[in-house]
Formats: sequence, C-alpha cells, structure tokens
Amino acid sequence: EMFSIRYFRKGSAHITFKHPELVEKLNAVLAKHYSVKFHSSV
Repeated sequence: EMFSIRYFRKGSAHITFKHPELVEKLNAVLAKHYSVKFHSSV
C-alpha cells in the first residue's frame, strides 16, 4: 500500500502517503505543471 485516501462530506479528501519519498516526487511534478507545493507532516 503506497497511500490512503480519506474522503469527507464537504467534498474534500486527505491523501496520506506511506512513503515520504512519494511526497517529494509528487511535489516536483505538481510544481513543474501547476506552481503548487504540498507539505509533509512527517
């Protein structure tokens, strides 16, 4: 299992990655295409 997704009634969701290196890879892809960055709460 690489990540878990938790959905909420208001339509939002939390994605929790099981491996911190996945957060870094996702940040690199999103920053390149959308100029956004997520933080790691590890």
